[in-house]
Amino acid sequence: MIVLYAYTGLQIPYEILNFPDGETFVKLAVSKDDKISILWKYENDGELFTLGLLADVIKNNKASLEKIIIPYFPHARQDRATAPNQPFSLKVFMEILKSIIGKDSTQIYTLDIHSNTPFDLINHGSLTNISSSILTTNFSFSNIDCLICPDKGARSRVEEWALMLNLPILYCEKTRDPSTGKLSNPTVVNKSNLKEDWKYLLVDDIGTGFGTHIGLAKSIKSLTNVSIEIVVSHAGFSNGIEPVLEVFDKIYTTDSLIKGYNKIKDSESFNSRIFVMPVEKVFNLPTV
Repeated sequence: MIVLYAYTGLQIPYEILNFPDGETFVKLAVSKDDKISILWKYENDGELFTLGLLADVIKNNKASLEKIIIPYFPHARQDRATAPNQPFSLKVFMEILKSIIGKDSTQIYTLDIHSNTPFDLINHGSLTNISSSILTTNFSFSNIDCLICPDKGARSRVEEWALMLNLPILYCEKTRDPSTGKLSNPTVVNKSNLKEDWKYLLVDDIGTGFGTHIGLAKSIKSLTNVSIEIVVSHAGFSNGIEPVLEVFDKIYTTDSLIKGYNKIKDSESFNSRIFVMPVEKVFNLPTV
C-alpha cells in the first residue's frame, strides 16, 4: 500500500489504472510548490514500479519528493549472494530505488532494517533507520523479567532494549546452512538467566512464518516451562497466527506488512493477545 502526504500532513489522492494488457498506469495531480512524502507499507514487489511511476509524475511537475518511508525494507535479508545460483536481491532493489530517486535529495526512512548493507549501497540521498526500541513508547513491558536474544544477529538490538528497560538477557544461538537454508536446533547460552518464575520477551526484527521463533520457544520451554511473549517489528504470519499464539502468550508488532496485518485484523485475539503499533505513529504521520 502506497500513501502520499502533502507537507501539511493531508493525504494526496491518486489513481492506479491498468491497461487491457495489464500494464500499470497512475494519475496524480501535483504542482511545483508541493512537498511530498510517500509511505510504502510493503505488500509486493509490483508496488516498486508504482512507486517509480508516482515519483516520475512528481518530478515532471517539478514538485519536491521530500521523503520515501519504507518501514519494512524489502530484500534486506538477501544482502549477499550466498551461492552462484542465487541473486544479490538487495543490490538489485537498491539500484531500482536509486534510479527512482535520481539525483534528488530525497530522504529514505525505514524501521529496524535487517541488514546494514543498504547504507553501503546508496551513494546519493540518505537512508535513516529508526530503531525498534521506539516500540517501547507504545507498548507496556513492565511485567517482563528478562529478554530473549534469539541469535547473534539480534544481539545489538536486544542489548539496546535491555538498556532501555533495565532487564537481563537470555542469549540463544543457532546457525543456518547457506546452501539449504536449514537452521540448527537453537541452544541457550547462559542458562543461569532461565528461571521458572520469570516472564520472558523475545525480541527480533522479522517474523515471517515464525518457525524459528516457535522452535526456539519450545526449546526453552523444554528446559523450564516459562511464560514467553514476542515482539517483532515486522510480522507476516505466512503460516497463520494460531501456531504463534500456541507458544507465545502475547504478540507485539507493527502494521508494516499489509498481508500480515490483514491476518491480525481477522484474528479473534486482536487487542487481547496481539498488539499493533501503526507505522504512521513511528514516523509521525496521520494514521491511514
